[in-house]
Amino acid sequence: MGAATRIIYYIIPLLMLVLALWFYYGPEQGFDKLKRVVSGVEEYLPQLSVPKAEIKGEPTTIPADQSGAIANLQSAIQTMLTVTSKTPNGCFSNFGGFSSLGEYGTSILFKHEDRKTTMFVYGGTDGRKILSQTEFDNMVPCVIGGSEQIVSNFDNGFLNSKTVVEPYYNPVQEIVIAHDTDGLNENRINYGTGYKDFEGQAWLFTPDNKHICFFPTVDGNNICDGSQEEGLDDDCFIDTAEKTSIPYQISSKGLPLC
Repeated sequence: MGAATRIIYYIIPLLMLVLALWFYYGPEQGFDKLKRVVSGVEEYLPQLSVPKAEIKGEPTTIPADQSGAIANLQSAIQTMLTVTSKTPNGCFSNFGGFSSLGEYGTSILFKHEDRKTTMFVYGGTDGRKILSQTEFDNMVPCVIGGSEQIVSNFDNGFLNSKTVVEPYYNPVQEIVIAHDTDGLNENRINYGTGYKDFEGQAWLFTPDNKHICFFPTVDGNNICDGSQEEGLDDDCFIDTAEKTSIPYQISSKGLPLC
């Protein structure tokens, strides 16, 4: 006798018992008593090994433009980690940047450990659900910021005198890119010392095909300046006519793309 047949032999008599009890108590007693009787009978039924359906919440998605920007960022990083640099001091990349990530919206975390960096993308109703994660072997996140010396050395080495002096980048363990409501309600960057302006969000730099650097910024005064510890002046990114800005230098072949 097969397992299915045995189960049927169990169930039919039990169903008959349930019906008998139903009529014994009387239809006027309603379904409440029947439910109590059935719940008592359940524990005598054979236990079937049936996988339980996985209960999932509503799918979490992010806007198409943000998804595209994340894909562009991942692609740019992978290229910078593998391409042979055209100059001994590194190269630049522009992945296009992000539209507004939105409060409690999408955020990106780069976390370095065990000689690799993992890129986590967060979202959901409270902005804390991990939507994806991507590992980059041998990548170390970094920023052009954190000390006046680093920013000044980068400014002089790549945008002005072109005499490279170390240190000109700052390796860090974690970087968060998110919409920050403290101030101007915009995308900002935090590398461990609080959120900074991030007008250079579309640009990346690698000195050695290992460190991938982001550009925190400070409010500009109409010139590309590298004299503040938080980062380069935002005019180094948004003023394309400024001859010492990164966009101008790239367009005039003064700086190499990866």
